[in-house]
Formats: sequence, C-alpha cells, structure tokens
Amino acid sequence: MKIRTTLFVLVVLLLVMSVLPVVPAEVEAAYTVTLKVDAIDCHNIKVSGQAYFSEGQIKKISIVLQDSMNHPIKTVDVTVNPYVYTFKDLNYNQTYKITTHCFLENSEVGHFESETITRKTPLEPVLAGSLSNITSSSVMLTTKVTVNSNVLKTVGYRVRRVSDNALVTSKVIMTNVSTGGTRSDTITGLMPNTSYNAYVYLETQLGWKKEFGPYNFKTKIPMITTIPTKSPTATPKPTSTPTPKPSPTSTPTPSPTPTVGPTATPKATATPKPTTTVTTTQSTTAVTSPVETTEPAANTPTPESTTTTNTTAAPVETTVPVETTVPSSTQTQQTTPEPTQPQGNDNGEFPWTVLIVALVAIAGIGFGVGGALMIVARKKKS
Repeated sequence: MKIRTTLFVLVVLLLVMSVLPVVPAEVEAAYTVTLKVDAIDCHNIKVSGQAYFSEGQIKKISIVLQDSMNHPIKTVDVTVNPYVYTFKDLNYNQTYKITTHCFLENSEVGHFESETITRKTPLEPVLAGSLSNITSSSVMLTTKVTVNSNVLKTVGYRVRRVSDNALVTSKVIMTNVSTGGTRSDTITGLMPNTSYNAYVYLETQLGWKKEFGPYNFKTKIPMITTIPTKSPTATPKPTSTPTPKPSPTSTPTPSPTPTVGPTATPKATATPKPTTTVTTTQSTTAVTSPVETTEPAANTPTPESTTTTNTTAAPVETTVPVETTVPSSTQTQQTTPEPTQPQGNDNGEFPWTVLIVALVAIAGIGFGVGGALMIVARKKKS
C-alpha cells in the first residue's frame, strides 16, 4: 500500500513540473564584452576586444560602426574571440561611434554589448619636397613632414626618368614618424643633361598610402674643370717695318738716256773752281713709268735718281743741275750712266709682254732680211 502511494506522488510531481514554465538560470555578473581602439589615422580605425562567456554560450559577436548622429554605417561579424578588426576607407576629420554586441545561444537571455567608443579621425598627413644643389649626376631632395596627429610607418622618395618613366632609384628615409620635421638627402648616380621626376611618399601605421609630386629637375651638363698649363711665351723682339717700294706696272717703259751737259772750260787759275752746269731734260712719262735722272760728277759716277709718277700721263719737265769740277792739272771726265734695263714686276713673274714684243721684233727683222735677199737674188737672175 505504501509503495503505491509513493509512486502516485512521483507521477503527480512529474506532471506538475512538465506543466510549469522553465525559469532560466541567471548569468553571472562577470560575463561581459570589452572594446578598445588600438590605432587611428585619417582614414582607418583599428579596434579589438573580447566577450567573456562560457564556451558554447556565444552565438556571434558583431561590431557596429555609426556616425555622430547614430546612423549605422557598417556592421561586421567576427568569428574569433578575442577579436581584432580595422574599419577602412573612412573620411578624415569626421566623428564615428563604435559598439560591440555579443549574442548568446539562449535567445531568451538576449545579448550583451560593450560600451560605445567615440573617435574622430584626424586630417591627412602632408609631405612637401624641394630640390637644390643640382649637378650633372646628383641632386639634394629636402622633405618636410606634417603628421597631423597620424603615425607614419615610412617616409621615402622615388626618382623616375621623364623619357620612359623608368624607376631610377627609391629609398625609405624615415620610419615610425609621430612628429613633424624636415629631412634632406642627396640622390646620386644620375645621368648628365637628363630630365627626372622626384616623388615623396608616406604610409601610415594602418596602411594608408599617398604620394606627392612630381618635382621635376634636369641634371646639368658636365664642365671641364682641369685647365691645361701653358709654358711661358717669350716676349717677341720688335722688328723694323720695311719701307714699301713703289711697284711698277707689268710692262715697264724704259726711260731715255739722260743727256749730260757740256763741260765748262777750266780757267787758268791756281785754285780750280767747280762750275755748275744746269741741263734741262724734258721727257714724256706714261702712267706708273719711272723717270730716271743721272747727275754726273767729276771723277766719280753719280748714283741714279729715280722719280716714280702714279698720275695720268703728262709731259714732265725735270731740271737736273750738273756740277762739274775741273781741276787745272787734269782733264774733265764725264760719266755716262748706263740705261736702266727693264725688269719684271715686283711679284717675281716672268716679263711675258717683253718676251712677246722681242719675238715679234725678231720675226719682223727676219721677214725684212728674207725679203731683201729675195730681191737681190731676182736682180742677179735678171
């Protein structure tokens, strides 16, 4: 009897328990969701966090990005816990709100969310390049960096040739830059008289990149810096300038033989006195024909006196004083100057005109003699 009563009570309890609603177990207060911002730049925000729940309770973890007016921009579901995610391609100088939501397998419990973090993206960093000290093979590039609250992973430069856009050289000049500054670098190994484009570039710690430029320049033409040494030159000695002589024409005309005046009769005196006889000689001179006048003197020949006339042909009257000294004990001697022989021109050329005239004269004489002989022969025959 007692056994039956006990079984009946157990069945009733089971029926009651199946009808009554199930009350969910309370979640411990230590279960929560964390969120933090690890890095931020002008176009990216990197966040990380963790959902602290028992294994098997988490259904999914979602990160929600909103603008300053709480309008959803992007929602991302992460599959790992703890989680890390970077929101990219954001606008610079804009405010964003970020919240993490953790959904549990038991939908009746609902979900948990982290606190909302508000961040504003900074302005873009800026690089400014300038060129100086351009030579035939190098140039100095100065880069000014303005970070604008960004952290720059690298700052560098590239140089490309203008003709074919080929990359000539590149170099990273700064790393982990969190403050602004200026850096100068000398770029070497360039070709002379060649045009180049220089660029400066940066990359933030979250991977945003930008290039600035081009800064165009042209290398110089190399100059010869070695000057050959010359041996000292001796000072030339001054030389006398020869007096130019008048040049006669190619066909010189011989001057007539000068006429020597009569010799004065010596007086019977102990001391001989020189007697001067003036003889007037008139000759016709052609253009550039020299006129020679000879002055004889007693006992010694007098040198020839030559006068050159370069004007239009005209009769020239020359008065030549002839001084003759006759000593009492000797006879007067007269010297007849030799006629001047025709010469070639001063240029050393052969006097072809004189030769032709002479040949014509000889031929004329020959014809004359031949004609005379023929006449004599005919007379003898007759």
